[in-house]
Amino acid sequence: VQTALSLPLMLISPLSGAICDAFDRRNVLVGAQLSFGVTAACLAAISGAGPADTLVVLAAMLVAGCSLAFNGPALMASVGDTVP
Repeated sequence: VQTALSLPLMLISPLSGAICDAFDRRNVLVGAQLSFGVTAACLAAISGAGPADTLVVLAAMLVAGCSLAFNGPALMASVGDTVP
């Protein structure tokens, strides 16, 4: 689970940093948080219906890792805009 969550952070972070510089950071943040929320809601619904399969949990963690990979650089870059 830790690998599925951390692997996208290592692989996608350079790309997501460039995307955050090219596009509006707020939109990137909203998209990342929305993706993370939808992933959590889907995992909760699947777990509520019965025991979640191992592959489902790993896939959810992979998508959550991708969301965090886009969230981190956008959040760190936007701190300079919000704090003088």
